[in-house]
Amino acid sequence: PEAVLDLEHAARGETGRHGEAIGLLRRALALGGDKASLNLDLARCFFERKRFVAAVACLDAAQAAGASSEDLHSLRDSVRAALGDGGKAYLELCREAR
Repeated sequence: PEAVLDLEHAARGETGRHGEAIGLLRRALALGGDKASLNLDLARCFFERKRFVAAVACLDAAQAAGASSEDLHSLRDSVRAALGDGGKAYLELCREAR
């Protein structure tokens, strides 16, 4: 049981090893895990790794899956701040292309 908890903490990015957590979270999504919470955790990991566009994609997926927590909105604000004006314009173009 302790090993399972360690794995869960690693997957949630709580160990500070966000790069490793990305792989575990993607695997959990592929195996049918909860899309709302897993995508939110994945977005957090991408944000910590400074992969902001990937973080936005995961935030969008989490929201589409029903996530609507304060964490989601707070992280989205942090990503927008990190991207700056150029990043915001890029994301708007991507959304228009959909």
